Amino acid sequence: MGLQLVTVSVLTSRLYYLQIVKRNKYQILSDNNRIRETFLLPIRGKILDRNNVELATNKLLYKVLCEIQCVKDVDGLLVELLKLTNKPIKSELIHQMKNNKANIITIYEEIDWYELSKIEFNIEKLSGVYVVPFYKRYYPFSNDCAHIIGYIKNIQGSDYNQYNEIRMGVTGIEYTDDNRLKGALGFVKHEVNAKRKIVRELSRIESISGNNVKLTLDILLQKTISQMLNGNNGAVVVLEIETGNVLALCSSPSYDNNMFINGLSYKSWNKINSNHSLPLINRAIALQTEPASTFKIITALAALKDNVIDVNKKILCTGSLFVGGREFHCWNHRGHGWINMRDAIASSCNVYFFTIAQYINIEIISNIATTFGFAQMFNTGLLEEVMGIVPDKGWRESNLSTAWKLGDTLNIVIGHGYLLVTPLQLAIMIARVASGRKVIPVFHYDKKYQKFLQLDVNNEHLRFVQNALFKVVNSSIGTASKYLRRAGVPILITASGKTGSVQVSNIKSDVKKRDHGIFVGYAPFNSPKYAVSVFMEHTGGAGKSTVLAQNVFNYMLVHGFFD
Repeated sequence: MGLQLVTVSVLTSRLYYLQIVKRNKYQILSDNNRIRETFLLPIRGKILDRNNVELATNKLLYKVLCEIQCVKDVDGLLVELLKLTNKPIKSELIHQMKNNKANIITIYEEIDWYELSKIEFNIEKLSGVYVVPFYKRYYPFSNDCAHIIGYIKNIQGSDYNQYNEIRMGVTGIEYTDDNRLKGALGFVKHEVNAKRKIVRELSRIESISGNNVKLTLDILLQKTISQMLNGNNGAVVVLEIETGNVLALCSSPSYDNNMFINGLSYKSWNKINSNHSLPLINRAIALQTEPASTFKIITALAALKDNVIDVNKKILCTGSLFVGGREFHCWNHRGHGWINMRDAIASSCNVYFFTIAQYINIEIISNIATTFGFAQMFNTGLLEEVMGIVPDKGWRESNLSTAWKLGDTLNIVIGHGYLLVTPLQLAIMIARVASGRKVIPVFHYDKKYQKFLQLDVNNEHLRFVQNALFKVVNSSIGTASKYLRRAGVPILITASGKTGSVQVSNIKSDVKKRDHGIFVGYAPFNSPKYAVSVFMEHTGGAGKSTVLAQNVFNYMLVHGFFD
């Protein structure tokens, strides 16, 4: 009797364990076999230009997936798929299908409507196979604005292995506005049969589409300027002075950001990353260059503020000047003769500025430079943006552990030495000179805008410099005027501006020994509406930059920007 009781007790305990304790485990396993959980991907928001032209959009495509655990005859399934699509399946996928029975794999990354219809018509014969629609990112103006738009990449992590089209912004606006663009994932549960075909929907949480982002960029202007650059290394920035709106931010050479959508092969990445022209760099905000003679605008304002010279006093330029036993050269080796400040700006006379540099406080130069936008970040949100350098006594002591010298000042006043600026900063500088206001670049379009604050600068000094910049472009002695006449460029609208040539001597190639060229300017001269900066590498001086800037203003006039 005792043995019977023990036996019954053991059987009862075992039955309880199987029916109660293990029930939840088997229920979960059963649910996993009959329920398919699927992400509902949000549609990423579009990126638009100021006229609602799509710069980043989405294409509806279809992806073919397979639950391998449901496939009894892998070879038979492969034959059927090949018949329907005429697309071979990669060998590594075949290996996964035959050796890993628990995974969901992507058989075809993209199929068209014709292939989709054939698969759907025969879906009952394709055990474990199902089709998922998705939206693929597409950049219609890829090479024209790749640096500012950026690109997206796969999100890494096991939670997302089922859908490798879930992406995140990596660079450009795609990165800075990722939270606005990406939307929110949805979720759907389906009951499926033994062949993993859908029987019914159990629950659903809809995805939320991302928001569109509208930029100040004008893509037709951007595209036109890109064509003007014609692949030459350089950058162009166009600003609307009153609002700070960035109408164009061109960097050349560029790249096709569509290449990054599905990920690059090592070979493709190495090819673009090892390109000596550095196409991935956004030269407009990440390239640091000496401002060259465009900085004479700052020097003139500093001299006027420091009251070191009367603007009408003439200084003799014989082509060079000896200071402290060292000879400093003017670009015009024959000399400019007797010259005042206005004409020294117009003809870009180095000797004039070398002479007054001996009496200007470097701290005043530094303060004026920062007032007009140098050595500043403008919170563009773009990852590549750099600050540049405006050196002074404190900077040299901190970075070089030596005292400031007069020779440093002589280099600085003509835009050389340790000075470093970006093309965007050059555009900001000339926009502030044109308006007398603290212009700040704006990338996101908004009909409402706040009027910029007045700069802390003497208005008479500013008007004097503005008159000198008019002579640069429109008088017989002006450096820009000479370039424009020589090139035969039509002057459809009158601009003011300043040229600059950055000396290059550390590259062996003859072509790459040529100076870089800079032009900064605004138009129209008497009621400034737009500011432009042009930087071009190894062009032998500022001639091509000046011509390109005038062509930009001409294009804008013809296409109604000045209306």
